Amino acid sequence: MYRRLASITLGIALAMGAVGIAAAPAGAAALLTCKTVKGTITMSPGLNTAAANQKVTIKGTESGCTPSAKTGATGAFISQFTLKNASCGTLINGGTRFTGPAKTTWKNGKTTSYSITYTDGKGAAVTNITMVGKVTSGLFAGKKFGGGIKIDINSANANACTGAPFKSAKWAQLKAWTIS
Repeated sequence: MYRRLASITLGIALAMGAVGIAAAPAGAAALLTCKTVKGTITMSPGLNTAAANQKVTIKGTESGCTPSAKTGATGAFISQFTLKNASCGTLINGGTRFTGPAKTTWKNGKTTSYSITYTDGKGAAVTNITMVGKVTSGLFAGKKFGGGIKIDINSANANACTGAPFKSAKWAQLKAWTIS
């Protein structure tokens, strides 16, 4: 039961502002695809049983991006925002939606900024996060993305949401990042 609570909390925590891992909409030509995207999520002061505002930071590395001429083939992703009145209990049911900003700084110095809506899964799939969004400025401005990531619950800090606040975990993509 406690492990389930921790996994639910981690999934929802990532849904609060994560990464634009994406798949192209049906019929759309892909402008960018990144083969591997992974990173970490941190929350401060830490998601616990009592509701509190949380500073969420999502960091990731994008690699194997093609066409490489546009980006330099790799990028550093970051998303930071505040989640208001969050607790393990308020996020346990899944299906929660959040919107947040994000930015990739590519190896060649160009940037891509996003507005992303994240929805966490329900039940056993609560650590699976789906995303839809739009590139708001920079490289690929006006283009769309959508896709998903998965939180690695085994990498969470000890006793997250059961005896200690959730402070961090690793995540990896479910689908290749594709902007179209």
